[in-house]
Amino acid sequence: MRNSCGRFWREACKPNAGTRVKLRRQLPAARALLFTAIAGAAYPVRSYPVAAGLDASWVYALNYARLKGLISGRDAIFTYGPLAWLTVPMDLGSNLAAGIVFQLACWLAFAGVLAWFVFVRKAPLEKVAVFTFCLLAGWRSFHHWDYVGPEVFIAFLALLLLGGAAVEQRWLPYFAGSCFLGWLLFFVKFSAALLVLSAVTLFIVAVFPFDRHKARRLGVAALLTTACVMGPAALFYFPGMAEFAGYVRGGIEISSGYSAAMTVRGPRAPLVLAIALMVSWLLLIGCLYRRRDRALPVALSFVGPGFVVFKHSFVREPFHAGMIFAFTPLLWGIVVLFSDLGRKDYPRLAAPVSVFAAVMCATAAPAMYPTRLGLAADRLPESIREAIGTEPVAVFPHELAYAAANGLNFRPFPVLQSYSAYTSYLDEANAAFLGSEVTAPPRVLFDWQSIDGRNPLLDAPATALALYRHYDLAASGGGHLVLRRRTVPRFGAQPRLLETRYWQNGRPFPVPQDDHLLIARIHLQETLEGTARSLLFRLPAVTLMNYRVSPEVMRDGIPLNILPWNMEEARELFAGEAVPGHNTEWTFAGPGARYFRDPIKVELLEFPEIRVPHVSHTEEP
Repeated sequence: MRNSCGRFWREACKPNAGTRVKLRRQLPAARALLFTAIAGAAYPVRSYPVAAGLDASWVYALNYARLKGLISGRDAIFTYGPLAWLTVPMDLGSNLAAGIVFQLACWLAFAGVLAWFVFVRKAPLEKVAVFTFCLLAGWRSFHHWDYVGPEVFIAFLALLLLGGAAVEQRWLPYFAGSCFLGWLLFFVKFSAALLVLSAVTLFIVAVFPFDRHKARRLGVAALLTTACVMGPAALFYFPGMAEFAGYVRGGIEISSGYSAAMTVRGPRAPLVLAIALMVSWLLLIGCLYRRRDRALPVALSFVGPGFVVFKHSFVREPFHAGMIFAFTPLLWGIVVLFSDLGRKDYPRLAAPVSVFAAVMCATAAPAMYPTRLGLAADRLPESIREAIGTEPVAVFPHELAYAAANGLNFRPFPVLQSYSAYTSYLDEANAAFLGSEVTAPPRVLFDWQSIDGRNPLLDAPATALALYRHYDLAASGGGHLVLRRRTVPRFGAQPRLLETRYWQNGRPFPVPQDDHLLIARIHLQETLEGTARSLLFRLPAVTLMNYRVSPEVMRDGIPLNILPWNMEEARELFAGEAVPGHNTEWTFAGPGARYFRDPIKVELLEFPEIRVPHVSHTEEP
C-alpha cells in the first residue's frame, strides 16, 4: 500500500511538458520579485533636518565642518571622518544634494551587483529567497537607529563583494571592490571601516590553508588597493602627514577608549541571546567545514565583523543592544547565497538554523523613528546672544546646535563634544585648542550639562583647567554662561610637584588644605582582567567624588579645590569669586574600580602664583 501511494505521488508530481513551460515562465518572475524585494528593503538613502539635541548636535557639527573647510585630524577629531557628511547630510551648502547622490550611487552599485548574481550567475532560487528573508530580518540595520544606516549599508555591500570573491573564478574585481569600500569607510566612520577591513584580513588568512597561491594574490591586491585609496587621500585632502597622522591617531584614541569611558549596563537577557547567536554562527561554520564548502572562508572572515558589532552593541547596552540582532541576519544571508548547501545538508543545518531563528523571533522589533527637537529648543536668551555678538564662539560641553539656532560664528573644539574627549590625547587636544592664540575662540558658551551622571568639568579635566586659566565670566542668564578670553592667563602652564602618594582603591583620599590651586594626577593602571574586559567586552563604570569619570583622563590633573558641583558654583568660579571648598576627601569607587591595580599613584601639584578664595561649604553632589 505504501509503495503504491509513493508511486502515485511521484507520478502526480512529475512535471509534464505543460508544467515545465509554466515553471520556465514563473522562475524569471520569481527572481524578479525577489530582486525587487531585496532592492527595496535595502534602499538606504537618508537625510536629516538641523535639530537640537545631543546626537543632532554632532551631526550638525560634521556638516558644518565640511562647509567651513575644517580638516579632520587637525581641526576636528571624532569617530566620524571627513566624508561622514555624505552619510548624514543636512541642508547646509551643497551637503544635502551631494549626500543623497552619494547614497543613491551606493544603492545602484548594490543593485547592479545583486542583479549580476541573481540574473546572470543564476544563484539558486531557494538561496535568493533565503537571502531576501535575511535582508528583511536585517532591515533595521539601515533604518532603526538614528544617524546610523548608510555606512552600515556600504559595509554590507563590501561584505557581499567579499562573498563574490570567494566563489567567482575572476575574483579580483570583487575583492578589490570590497577593499576599496573598506578604506572609503575609513574616511566615513572608523567602526564601519573596521567591520570591512577585519573581514578582508581574516578572509586572506582563511583562504591560505586551502589555496596559498590565491591567498598571496589576495594580500598583494589588498596592499595595492590600500595604496590607491590612502595615497590620494593623503595627497589631496590632508595638508601634510602630520594632519593625516592626527586623523589616524584620533580615530584610534576614540575607538580604544570607548568601552572604558562610555559603558552603560542593561538587562542580562540581550547578552544571553547574543551569545546564543554567536553559538549558532559557530555551528554554521562547523557545517560548512564538514562539507568543505566554498563559502567557509567567508563565514570565517565574518567573525571579525561579528565581534565588532557585538562589542559595539554591549558597551552602551540600553541604546545599542539591538544592533547585533539586526546585523547578523545580513551575514547569514551572504553566506547562504554563496554556499554549496543543499537539501542533503538540512539535517546538519537544523541546530544552527533553529538557534538563529529562535533568537530572531525573540528580538524582533519594529522600526524606530525618534522624535527630534526643533531648533527653537536651543534659542538663547537675548542677553546671551548679545554677549557673544559676532565673535567666534566654542560651545561646551556638547549642545552644538546652539550655533545653528542662533546664527553664531561657530568655532568647534577639535573633539566636538567634551564627553567624547575620554583619553589624555583627546582631552589635551581640546586644552591646546583653548591655549593657542591662533585657535582659541574669544568666547565660549558654557552649559552645565553632561551624560551618565557626570560632572562636565571632570569629563575633561585638562580642558576644564584650560578654561579656568584663559577665560573669565562675561555674562550669565537662562542657565548659560558666556566666557570671555583673558588677555593674560590666570596662572602659568607648569605646576609645581608637592608630593607623590600611593592610594588604596576604595579608601577615602584626604585632600590637602591649601589656598593655592591644587590638582591631582591620578595614574590608573588596568589589571590583566581589566585589559581583557576592555578589549573584548566592556569595563564597568568608575566614579570619583560620586561622579562617573573616564579612567584615562584622570592623569590629566583633577582640580581639587576649585571643582564646582552646579551651574551657580561654575558662575562663581569664572567670575573670580570665592568658591565652595567641597573636596576635603574623595574616593575612587564604582563597579569597575576593582579592575585597576593597587596602589594607585597620585601626584599632587600646585600652581603657586594663584590663590583660590574659598567659602565654607560641605554639601554632597
